[in-house]
Amino acid sequence: MASLSAVPASLQNIFGPVLVGTWLNAMVYTLEILLAYQFYSNHHLRSPGANTKFVRWLVAFQLLVDTAGAVGDSAYCYLLLVSHWGDLSYLTLNALPIDCLTTGLSGFIVQLYLIWRYSILSKNYIVCAILALGALTSIGGALGTAVLTITYREVSQRQKVVPMTMVWFITSVATDIGIAGALVLKLRSLGLKSTFKTTRSIIHRLTVSTIQTGSATAFVSTLVLILFAIFPNTAIALAPGFALGRLYGCTLLFNLTTRRMGESGNSTEKSDEFSGTRGGGGSGNPRPTRLDTFGGIHVHHIVQVDKDNDIRGLDSRRAKGSETPAEDMGDDVSMNDRKARMQEVI
Repeated sequence: MASLSAVPASLQNIFGPVLVGTWLNAMVYTLEILLAYQFYSNHHLRSPGANTKFVRWLVAFQLLVDTAGAVGDSAYCYLLLVSHWGDLSYLTLNALPIDCLTTGLSGFIVQLYLIWRYSILSKNYIVCAILALGALTSIGGALGTAVLTITYREVSQRQKVVPMTMVWFITSVATDIGIAGALVLKLRSLGLKSTFKTTRSIIHRLTVSTIQTGSATAFVSTLVLILFAIFPNTAIALAPGFALGRLYGCTLLFNLTTRRMGESGNSTEKSDEFSGTRGGGGSGNPRPTRLDTFGGIHVHHIVQVDKDNDIRGLDSRRAKGSETPAEDMGDDVSMNDRKARMQEVI
């Protein structure tokens, strides 16, 4: 066993990133545990589409994967800095592959969930297929990196691992950015189509939330990619890389524990955007009725009564000399009151 005292201080490029990465990993994992506790204990914090058995099991599996990743990262740090302290031969070995496996699987779960959300919202299955292909390529790259890390254990053989690792990181970054961009564009299109101020406000908040959650994983993935590309023979990329898997888990839980709709259904006052008046309780506009909620996506019927058009249509018929009995007028108003326009709202 060689003496560590003869080794230059450049070894901090190995020890430092592993230690910092373990700290970051522990902090993000703690946040994930808190979000998971909120998800399972406070039902009122869940979006309605998250109250399904499938989503609860999905969160449990995600938490299991991230727990394994957090334990594996901490174990590697312990082996490097405690068990094999002073053993220079251990420094010639690549990091344990468990981080590749858990980070890749965690990212794959969250990416599929967000693609699922986008498919329900947009019905654009071509874009969904492209994004799903990116997610599959990413998980394939992660698994390939893990296998190559086991096959080529020596740091001197790392160049044989680099190409597969680059495939993993590049496809992961591209998929994260693509998912966030697709969701933002769809939400913006819904906001432009809506004539309701409340709906536009909700969609604006959802857009900001999508940018925040999507950009977090995309930013860290990009940082890991850049550090790995610039310093391929050091452990610097492990500093943000150890926390990446847990960050994906936090993204999933944040989306599930954030309410998609305000408490507008409980309001006793509702505004009529066309007449500018307010009515109480049952005299206002009909309350939005949830038709479907799945995976955090809410589809609502929003009834819009265009009184001005109804009156103009009635005046036009009278001007043409048509006879309109009183009972027909009542039926006409009743029919117009049932005119609806479908809008999709997350």
